Amino acid sequence: MKRAATALLIFACVVLGLHAQTNEQPKPPAEWSLLIKSWGAPWEKKFEVQLDQSGSLEVVEEDKSKIPNDPITKLTRTIPANELRQIYAQAFVSVQNPPKSNEELRDGTWMTVKLTSRTKVSMVSFHIGVIQEEAPNVAKLLSLVNKHLPAEHQVY
Repeated sequence: MKRAATALLIFACVVLGLHAQTNEQPKPPAEWSLLIKSWGAPWEKKFEVQLDQSGSLEVVEEDKSKIPNDPITKLTRTIPANELRQIYAQAFVSVQNPPKSNEELRDGTWMTVKLTSRTKVSMVSFHIGVIQEEAPNVAKLLSLVNKHLPAEHQVY
């Protein structure tokens, strides 16, 4: 009876350990950076988002519809540590699970997500039109970043 209880306890620990591993977010490396860049038709807004392990978020938005005024808007924010870990984890998932390539969409509206650490660079590029349907990980990443930006400067 004692052996059966011990075996059951060991089995439960193994199952719980495996469950914890599958639900665990990737641990951010000591140094990392995230770059999100979009481009497309001349009348579309273009974005460049940079974020690193310090929590420094920089967004540059180019909106040519503002011409003759300055079409460039620069925003800087500091992301709290707990949200920074969420953004890193979502960026990690986004570059590990790229959207399917859609060769039929060739209008030049693209987005690149690049995650860099000292030892690895992971990048994915795709058509902006597939974000919601075929790139939900990237859509969630943008949503986490956009929480820190005013409505008129949301990244898409």
